[in-house]
Amino acid sequence: MTLKVLDPMGVSLPGHGSRQAGEAFDLPADVARQYAQDYPDRFALDPDTTACPPPRRVPAESGATRQADGGHGHAGLEAINGIGPETVAALRAAGITSLEQLIAADAADLAKRLDGSSVRQVRDWQRQASKLLKE
Repeated sequence: MTLKVLDPMGVSLPGHGSRQAGEAFDLPADVARQYAQDYPDRFALDPDTTACPPPRRVPAESGATRQADGGHGHAGLEAINGIGPETVAALRAAGITSLEQLIAADAADLAKRLDGSSVRQVRDWQRQASKLLKE
C-alpha cells in the first residue's frame, strides 16, 4: 500500500529510508494504515492503493511451517528475536502457533491481546518471521 508524505520537512521511517513531501513509501497495508492513523498531519494513504485485498492466510500445517520449526508448530516462533517461552505461550493462547499465522495476524489486534507487546514489536516479529520462512 502506498503511503504519501504530507510533512513539508519530509520524513524517515526505520527500515524504509527517507522521503520528501509528495513522495511515497510502499509499505505493507497494516503498517501504512497505522502510520496514516497515528500521524494524519504527516501521512496520507494513496486512494489508488487503499482497496488492497486482505493478507493471504496460510494453513498452519504447510511445508514451510514444518521446515521452519521442525514440525513442532510453535517451536519456530522462538527463533524470532524477542520471543521467548512466555511469549510463545501467550501467542498460542491468542491462536498463533506458526510463523505463517503470526505473519497473517493483524498487528494491532495481536498487540492488544498480548499484554506488554506493542504494535511496533509485533510488526518486527512479523518481519523476522517472513525472513525465516524465506531461508
